[in-house]
Amino acid sequence: MARYVVYRRFNFLPNAIPALSTNTTYMPPFKSIVQSGPSMFRDVYYDLASKGFTSNGVILRTRNGIWKIMEQKPDTFPTFEHRNFNLKREIIDRVEIHKFINERLALETGNIDSDGIQGGPLPTSPTFNFALEIQAEMEVRRTSYLIDGKITVHLDKIIESGYQIGMIEEVIEVEKDVPYSAVLGLAQERRKAVDGMMNQYHWFFRRLPEDEHPIDGKLVVYLEDKESGHKYNP
Repeated sequence: MARYVVYRRFNFLPNAIPALSTNTTYMPPFKSIVQSGPSMFRDVYYDLASKGFTSNGVILRTRNGIWKIMEQKPDTFPTFEHRNFNLKREIIDRVEIHKFINERLALETGNIDSDGIQGGPLPTSPTFNFALEIQAEMEVRRTSYLIDGKITVHLDKIIESGYQIGMIEEVIEVEKDVPYSAVLGLAQERRKAVDGMMNQYHWFFRRLPEDEHPIDGKLVVYLEDKESGHKYNP
């Protein structure tokens, strides 16, 4: 199976969060809401010294030691009104991750990892990092809400800086031989569903002034903060 994710970042008003639990303050109220968390996880991002992965839209991350590759698919939602919608392909199988990284290493450096992609044993240590460099490390607190039994909303906070961001993710799983054009069609359907929910519950997903621009993800903000020394108020 191939895994894609339609995701939408959004800013949220902290004073609206209690309404997610009481579900009685604003109109229209959610039909149902189920809270999960808050939970904590540690994200570690990796790259080559040349930034060969991130500069090509590929994010390598472990979350609590579990590897994932996220390959951005730009220009899926080109219109200005959909500027904060994105599509990414995710790789979560460790064998496929190892193969993907080694193929990119071969293109970038002419070398492959010592375990290779020619049949060598895969490493099992959770600290094995494919000879990559750590780009960023952060602790994240996440509270999730399943709204109307359909769409899950994540509210994340980077502990080190206090930066907060909302995220809606819709997973698309298809057979590997499904044409990419079909994936794009499914992505547009998911985008419409998320847009509809955000418009219906506009009291929470209201457009703040900063929504007029693309909203940066946690990694971008973390690296900018690290470079500038800027700290958000927790």
